[in-house]
Amino acid sequence: INHMNENHPQIKNDYAEWYKLLSGISDDGKAKKIKIIYGLEIGEKELNSIYQKELKRMYQGMNLTNGVKTLFEKADNQCIATGGPYEATMEKIKLLNIGSYFNDKNVFARDMVKHGKPEPDIFLLAAKKMGFEPENCIVIDDAVAGAKGALTAGMDIITYVEHTHTGKEAIINEVRELGVKKIAHNMKNLNEIIYGS
Repeated sequence: INHMNENHPQIKNDYAEWYKLLSGISDDGKAKKIKIIYGLEIGEKELNSIYQKELKRMYQGMNLTNGVKTLFEKADNQCIATGGPYEATMEKIKLLNIGSYFNDKNVFARDMVKHGKPEPDIFLLAAKKMGFEPENCIVIDDAVAGAKGALTAGMDIITYVEHTHTGKEAIINEVRELGVKKIAHNMKNLNEIIYGS
């Protein structure tokens, strides 16, 4: 975001606004949305520069959410279906030391499908590769784009808002308007929704 603001000073550096507009959307989706809203072309070089900055930030203190390993241990047939690129996702898995749960058999990324979130492609690919019908899948996602994709795919969706840095109530309102009934505010809450305890 800062990189784009240096080049385009007419866009204010407002994290809350950017988060609301671009959270959970793939890079090409971000570029399209920026073009529609601001009339700006964001090229592959610029997106790659932003990606490199994100990678640098990623290496500076990424931590697992308290209690998430318990969820990984309980869950059967889990996978990651992300709007981010495969390479960066695998780096995150390595950094967080969760390779015993996620590997090349159950990680699905934006560069594996034609359309990123909010389209359902990544969720449908994950379901197919994991051997499940969409209606038998539960998606846990922290963004409106993920909720839209999951609903379009015909999957059950839990919107997870514990780490939503800003605009939490706006995200809750938006996903409720879409028809999302399950909102998890923390890991304990998420376990209760999935397992009833």
